[in-house]
This record gives sequence, C-alpha cells and structure tokens, in this order.
Amino acid sequence: MSRLARFFGFTEPNDRIMRMARLMVVFFPIISVTIMLSTTFYVIFIAEALGGGDFMQGMGLVGVLVVIQLTVQTIFDYPTGGIGDWLGQRYIISSAFILYGVVFYMVSLVTSATPFLFLVAIYALQGFALAQESGAFGAWFDNNYRVAMPEDTDRKQYGVFQGRIGMVFGIVATLSLIPGSILAMLFQRAWVFQLQAVLCVVVAIAVFKFVVDFPEVQDAREKRPSTGEYLQILKSGGNFLFGDKFVKYLII
Repeated sequence: MSRLARFFGFTEPNDRIMRMARLMVVFFPIISVTIMLSTTFYVIFIAEALGGGDFMQGMGLVGVLVVIQLTVQTIFDYPTGGIGDWLGQRYIISSAFILYGVVFYMVSLVTSATPFLFLVAIYALQGFALAQESGAFGAWFDNNYRVAMPEDTDRKQYGVFQGRIGMVFGIVATLSLIPGSILAMLFQRAWVFQLQAVLCVVVAIAVFKFVVDFPEVQDAREKRPSTGEYLQILKSGGNFLFGDKFVKYLII
C-alpha cells in the first residue's frame, strides 16, 4: 500500500480511488495558493481605494460591497449547483475560475479614482464565481467516490479522506499568506492580483482537462431529469429564497 493511500485512510485502495486522491492532493493546494495569495491585503487594498488612501474611511463601503457579493452568491448558489449536476461539475468549476481570473485582473486596475460601480461589478462577479465553486468539488468527488469505492458503505474511509484533504488545504492556505505578502512588497499588490488572474486561468484549463467523471457517473447523468424539469427545480429554489420569510429577511 502506498504512503498516499495510508495517509488518506484507504484500507483497500484501487486504481480509481487513487487517481481521485492524486487529483485532489494536487489541485487543492494549487487552488488554495491561487485564491489565498492576496488574502492579507485584499480588503485593505479595496478600502484604501474607496477611502482615497484612508483605510478606515473606506471600510464602510467595503461592507456594502460584501453584502452585494453575498446576495449574488445566495441567489445563484442553488441554480449553479443544479446546472453542475446537469452538465458536470468540471464545467462549473472551470467557469468559476475563469471568473475569478477576471475578478483579480479587475482588482489590479483599481485606484482611488475608480468609480464605485466598477467595484460593485467586481464583487458581484466574485459572488457569482463563489456560487459556482461552492460545493462543486465536493459534489464531483462524492459522485465519483460512490463508483470508485462501492464497498465503503459506512462512509468511514470517505470521512477520513475529507478530513485529511481539508487539513492539507488549510495548511497550504495558511502558508501561502507569507509569500503573498512578500510578493506584494517586492512587486506591488496589483502585480500579485495579476499573478492570481493568470493562475486562475491555468487552474480553469487544468480542471476542465483532468477533473472528469467516470463512465458510470456520465451514464447516470444522462438518465437525470430533462431541461424542463431542471428549470422547474431551479424555479422552486428561487421561490424558496424569496418565499420563506426567514430566508428573505436573512438576505435583506
């Protein structure tokens, strides 16, 4: 048994599950670095631009932008999840990272003279990208794990794997904050955002090429509801968001 199999808690690993494990252990750290590289100064950069160089003065408007982002994410989270189940998660994940790339490039252009509506567009696009990415990797892994490991009926090995991959993601995310800050000091913060934009496009292409479903999962997708039925499901999700008083007031 390989070290990778022991690390992820697989007792009887096969080629399929090991391929998935290798994909996750490569992609998750890369994604972690790509997204987290500018975390230490992202909000500060936006706040300073909004406040004309005054960080505290701009923080109030940053709060408005975050509300816009969360609202867009909440509205589109359910529909994009349904589309991912219909088309395949790799399309949704790739689309999300293309949008992340656009967002980071737009952020690199922000100055104190940038119109507020430009920043609204940035945060709205970011919310839409987050809605697409949300749960997509987990859904891809879950769908294919059922095919690769049918003997794991109690899902114990599944739980161990998810815990370990989450640990790897967290460690890499934390460590990536240091080089991000160093790069910002050496090359300016806008350069780091542009680097992230390029990395996001690379991730999108790699995901589209390598994060594919097993044939059994693809066959099951063909037997899923028709487009009309999916639209009805999406409509019911939208009705729930705005029909349930608690959820509606939570969004507001």
